[in-house]
Amino acid sequence: MITDATLALDPERDTPVTLTRAPEAEITGRVQFGFIDAEADYESGVSEAIQPDERAHGVARSEVPMALTRAEGARTVARWLQEARLASDSAQFALPPSQNAVKVGDVVDLCARGHKGLYRIDRLEEAGLRIAEASRVDPEVYLPQELYEEGAVLTPFVGPTPVEMLFMDLPLLTGDETPYAPYIAASARPWPGSVALYSAPTDSNYVLQDIVRSPAVIGQLATPLRRGPTGVWDRQAGVTVKLVRGALSSAQVDAVFSGANTLAIGDGFANLWEIVQFAQAAPTGDRTFEISQLLRGQAGTSAIIQDAWPAGSFVVVMDGSPTQIAVPSASRGLARHYRYGPAKHPVGAPSYKYAVHAFEGAGYRPYPVVHLTRRVETGAHRFDWIRATRIDGDMWGPGDVPLGEVSETYLVTVLQSGIVRRQVTVASPQWTYAVADQQADLAIGPYQITVSQVSDRYGAGANRSLTVQDHV
Repeated sequence: MITDATLALDPERDTPVTLTRAPEAEITGRVQFGFIDAEADYESGVSEAIQPDERAHGVARSEVPMALTRAEGARTVARWLQEARLASDSAQFALPPSQNAVKVGDVVDLCARGHKGLYRIDRLEEAGLRIAEASRVDPEVYLPQELYEEGAVLTPFVGPTPVEMLFMDLPLLTGDETPYAPYIAASARPWPGSVALYSAPTDSNYVLQDIVRSPAVIGQLATPLRRGPTGVWDRQAGVTVKLVRGALSSAQVDAVFSGANTLAIGDGFANLWEIVQFAQAAPTGDRTFEISQLLRGQAGTSAIIQDAWPAGSFVVVMDGSPTQIAVPSASRGLARHYRYGPAKHPVGAPSYKYAVHAFEGAGYRPYPVVHLTRRVETGAHRFDWIRATRIDGDMWGPGDVPLGEVSETYLVTVLQSGIVRRQVTVASPQWTYAVADQQADLAIGPYQITVSQVSDRYGAGANRSLTVQDHV
């Protein structure tokens, strides 16, 4: 105990004891304490304590690399705030050299000049007299506090998410795509954050092909999609689509004409996809929608329309999420090996899937010709058709649409009973089947003629056929 009798008179001070209280502006009334939350996967945690009478907006903050529970963090910050409040009271006094038992860090009971309190010696100056500087303390600050211990909030373990990825060899949709590059569409529930795609010419020595960071809207037909007309609205009963994730919505007719609500419907193989657009979509259940008012066989896929796309056929929304991958142009038609899965796992992990695909470069595929007709001229059959183009075909104006190929070439095939009777190549949208050729090629009965446009980069595209019942 330090009393008046044990104090020394400092000639430089008027009183043996000088008591000081820090200004209100310097007293911390709100403190924050950052730590590592031991009950939340070791994420960052923060505890805060505020004095009831605190009006200032300043905050004192400290962080330590320690793993604590939330209750331990709350007790630490509460004790820190109380210590800061008490330490605003300080004392300075002088001790004689005989009081050599008092050391820095000791807590002394100061009872002098009508003042009583516990103080911790913070500094001692040996200058003949022992000049001490001390801060006020209170043992009750260090008593254990009973705080409610919150239960641990642990993130459940989520195993490797199986990823569904579709490879699509599609025609040009906007005209700005790489004609020979395929599309990929990946989806999963829940989405793993990113999906890595590796490729190689053989099933070894894989290299990273692409990282998919946004899931595509993928689903399957829940009801069959029957064959429908092309070039006009297909107003048959709607078809139901079940999505893995995402949603479908209706669109104005003008928006559909501008490319909105475009779907790729196929059997999951890379080279068989019909491009369909829809104007109406109505939810019928959880991630289930009925779409109607369709435009079938878009982007030159009218020849790919099936008698019925069965339930279970894949549906991909072409809204920008499916992207093209870079493949060498020389690899067209050659099989490549692919492995894909969550990007955070290595390519050899069990969560990766394996696929082999060869892409023909459907962006180069010529559109089918349209309006194939026949006229009879003195026994000869004259066939006429109109060319369609895969590039800038929607440019309405005077003149014909751009050719889109190096040269204008058509392959005309005559079949009877499934056997090719004649095959010719012509450079204009017409061909005459002479009487002598008919007599040389055909037997009694109908025959079929098919016409397809030829591309120097792709070969013959989809054909348009016409059945002829009568001939010479």
